Order: sequence, then structure tokens, then C-alpha cells
Amino acid sequence: MPEQCKRRSAGSLLGDGESTENEKKMGQAKQRGSRDQRISQAIARSAEVPAARELASARSRYATQWEISSLHFFESGYYDWMANAVDGRSKVLEIGCGVGYSTLTLAQRGHSIIVIDENPICLKSTKERLEESGFSVTLHLRGHVENAPGERYEISYGDAPDGSLADALLIEGDMLNDPTLREWLTQTHEFDAVVCWLLGTHQYRGMECHFKDYGAADNFGFRILIQNSTYELADTVLRPNGILHVVDRGGFLDNERVIASIKESHREQASVTSLVVENVDYLEYVEPDAHNAMQMVFTPPDNPIDGVDLSEQFPALIAVTSTKPV
Repeated sequence: MPEQCKRRSAGSLLGDGESTENEKKMGQAKQRGSRDQRISQAIARSAEVPAARELASARSRYATQWEISSLHFFESGYYDWMANAVDGRSKVLEIGCGVGYSTLTLAQRGHSIIVIDENPICLKSTKERLEESGFSVTLHLRGHVENAPGERYEISYGDAPDGSLADALLIEGDMLNDPTLREWLTQTHEFDAVVCWLLGTHQYRGMECHFKDYGAADNFGFRILIQNSTYELADTVLRPNGILHVVDRGGFLDNERVIASIKESHREQASVTSLVVENVDYLEYVEPDAHNAMQMVFTPPDNPIDGVDLSEQFPALIAVTSTKPV
């Protein structure tokens, strides 16, 4: 098993990216129209093979559900709470944008943002959301979906973007299977902060042909690998004294042993980097109660914590801040 596959993250992480309800397949885009319509048309054409069709449907379901949940987080001020951690840090790399409410929060606070997300539907929603609020956006879709044996799919990625003078640059990419993008980021950018907030993935991600090669047994394990990879990328693209800010939904207790356990889990993730895990913060929050929202799913901790009754946990946004040494 690769070294990164052995590392874990904080105990009570949640399945932010899991969804279960079936919805209608994506419609066909018009043959002619605006640039956005042509992008939709290209996505629809990729659905001609069965695996790609299921992938498109899963991505669409994820975006639909996360739209409901993330609007609740936005209106409740939870994204503002997360963004407080990167105040004063101009250039931000965001790993996973959802449908854009987190990115919008960063843009409203004056940050210059580059976003990486695997889901082109989420990227398109983010672009529309930012443009509706008056921000300039460049969207770079570069994934090509192909059928693979066993009703699986494979994605290859094209060239990295040439650059952008926009407020936000949105890039389709994969944190585990996209060396071109990683090299481009490492060689061309230094960031003041990297954020990875409420990371999730669609259910069909497990049908990617390389899924098992990453060392992930399920979508929860896959999310841990994405966080591992985020630590490694942050180590190469952050300026000295830059920060990595990771936020998960989880069960929490304001207890020294619980906090020490979370820190230790993230130190394991950072163990192959120079990053120093420094702070754990939390915010008790209320889950959205709207129909079809993407609800929190409690996951048991890796190990019990001596002297702590975890049955008393409450839902919280758990933030871990790590710093790149000078």
C-alpha cells in the first residue's frame, strides 16, 4: 500500500459527499448557443457510453443536493466563520468548490482564488454564482471521460491553463490522478493559503478504474486520501508562513483529549510534509432540514478515546490549521 494510504484523518469525519436518491439524467444541450451551452453540450456528448452517463448523473445528483446544504451553510454564516481563518491572505487555492458558495465567500472578502474540482457541473455552477455577483471568472474544463472494462470509467486531463487575470480561476482536475496540474501549480504559483472545506464526492467515484489503486476501500477512505494529497500539495505551493485550513463536519466534544486526538490524526496526514499542525477550532452548527439536503453521516473514530464518552458528541464544523515553516 502506498505510504499516503496508511495515513488517516480526524476520527469523526462525515460523508459530506454521499447521496442516495436517484434523479433524472442530464438533458441534451442545444446544438448552438452561448459558450456555457456548448460546455453543457460537450458534457452531454460524453454521456454516450454507459459509465460516462452514470458519472454525469451522479455528478448532477451531488450538485443538486449540495446546492441545498451549502446554501444553508452560506446563509447561516458558516462559510464566513471558515473564511475568518484566511483573512489577510491574498492568494488562496481552494480544493473543492461545491457549487460555489464557499468560493463566493472568499471572493467577497477580496481574495484572489484558484479552484480545483473534479466535478464540471459544480465548477459551472460556481462560475455562474460568482458572475451573478459581479466577479470575473475563467473556467478551464479539461477532463475527457472514456469507458473502461467492468462498467468503469477513466478520466484523462488536458493541458493546464495558460493563466488568468480573473478574480477566480476554476480548473477541472483531480487531486490524485492529475500530474500535469500539480506540476503547473508547483512551478507557476505560490499561495498564501490553501483551503479544503467540507470535502465530498459523488457516489459513482468508486467506479473510476484507478479507484482501488489509490488504496481507498470506499468513498470515506477516498476522502481521506484527498486530504492526504492536499497536505502534500500545500507543502509545495504555499509561501513560507502560509497556512492550510481543513474543515470537516463531525461529531465533537470540547475536551482536551478529543482535541489532542484530532491534532494527532492530522499530524499523521502532515507527516510526509514540512507543515506544522498548530490549531483546532470548532463551531457548533445546525444541519439543514430541507428535503434532499446532503445530511451529515457520523463515522466512528479510528480508535476510542480513554475517558471520553463519545455518545455526547454534538455536530460541529471542525477546523484544523497547519502552517508552512519559514
